[in-house]
Amino acid sequence: MIKSYRQFNESKFAIEFEESSEWQDVKQKHSLSDSLLKDYFTDLIDDRGFEIVRIIPQMFTLESGLKIKYTITFSRLIDNPTNKHYFASSETYLNFLNEQSKDLEVLNNCLKRIQDSEDLELESNGITNIPFFGAGENLKENTQFEIRIILVQKVVTNDLVVAKSKFYSQTNPARESLEKIIKLLEERGVKEARRLVITNTVESDGIFYGFLTDDEIIVVAEFNFDEEKLLIDDSEINLAVKAYKNGDCKHALQSE
Repeated sequence: MIKSYRQFNESKFAIEFEESSEWQDVKQKHSLSDSLLKDYFTDLIDDRGFEIVRIIPQMFTLESGLKIKYTITFSRLIDNPTNKHYFASSETYLNFLNEQSKDLEVLNNCLKRIQDSEDLELESNGITNIPFFGAGENLKENTQFEIRIILVQKVVTNDLVVAKSKFYSQTNPARESLEKIIKLLEERGVKEARRLVITNTVESDGIFYGFLTDDEIIVVAEFNFDEEKLLIDDSEINLAVKAYKNGDCKHALQSE
């Protein structure tokens, strides 16, 4: 069975440590909550009319512990300062710019407060959508003024080391199945099998093991969660080996 790229997404099954509940537990333990982060930007939200569109926390490992990066996007609706003839007086336009300047001033005050209180570093602070800038944008009645900031938190802890040790010490049939498939392909001459085999959950019933080619993904095996059984499709394994030996995986390896 061959399926298109669109039917595959990053695996939610804990084959890799970064996909595991152990990883998520550490992240949840040390991350600042969305509500706490929001509290520091009350002036921007209540006084300046912004809303928080999204907060994305990402965790990374450091030698001394971990780093958590918070990407926060703010947005507010702004009316076009021009009239129906697309004209604005100098005074009107200056007031328009001053209002955005006040927005940034309030944001900077909020950033200083959160950095002082939570020991965070500012990695990035920029405007991701400039109002009425670009072809045709000046014709709109209103648009979003969007700002994105990135704050970084560094934590000295061995929690990740402990969690990782726990994760890899546990029996994981799906991860063992992945290693079995990689070994099988390597024995058949697919030297880069580890880079070409990917995984994807099938709803909550099991996991597909796919093989990347330049055009498609070949499903070479399936693991059923309930039965804890690996089903290898020999005919699809043969197709994968053939594709590799014919040079049909070069682009997949380059983009991997």
